[in-house]
Amino acid sequence: MPKLKDKAVERNQIRIEDAALRIFTRQGYHGTSVREIADEAGVSLGNIYNYYATKEEIYCSLVRRYGQRMAELQVQKITPLLGSFDPDSLTRLAGVMREIVAENADYWRLMYIDVVEFGNQHFSHIFQAFPSALRQINPAAFTGSQLACGEAPEFAFASV
Repeated sequence: MPKLKDKAVERNQIRIEDAALRIFTRQGYHGTSVREIADEAGVSLGNIYNYYATKEEIYCSLVRRYGQRMAELQVQKITPLLGSFDPDSLTRLAGVMREIVAENADYWRLMYIDVVEFGNQHFSHIFQAFPSALRQINPAAFTGSQLACGEAPEFAFASV
């Protein structure tokens, strides 16, 4: 059997993952079978196993793909707005965050599935690392200050 080119493999994986995403977000992870994913993707059940050993591997690949997209959006759209915490800057930041959430609803759906069905095992690292990532992005904005409640501003910012 001839080996598929990397682009063909990637296209097939994206087709399978897109099908899985549609079903996961309708039925949940545990309510979805690999056979349903194969049918939705228009591939044989056996062919899915050429790309993924388990259904959870499909889910994890989706999480990674969307995670990369969110990291790119953070660098492009959020990082430039972290220089100041005056009301106008925070209003602009909130607008950009609202846009990102609205335009990437499937990412948040995957996160909800993870929280409800996996106890947050696939997304927890994002939340744990977020305050220190904010400090790395803009050290000047978060250094040497503390909120009235005693918390570090990057913790409060991450919480919001």
